[in-house]
Amino acid sequence: MKKLIALLSITLLLSANAAYADECTLNIDANEMMQFSTKTLSAPKNCKQVTVKLRAC
Repeated sequence: MKKLIALLSITLLLSANAAYADECTLNIDANEMMQFSTKTLSAPKNCKQVTVKLRAC
């Protein structure tokens, strides 16, 4: 369980760097057990269009 939490933490940190590149694109990682790398999604109000990218691990 601790390894899973560490892996999710690292994933969130890496996806945070991608968020600086484009605030209106949200990246989510999912595994075979339908567990996602984040529980909430949010985008700035100035986004006219939001893109959600789902990546299966």
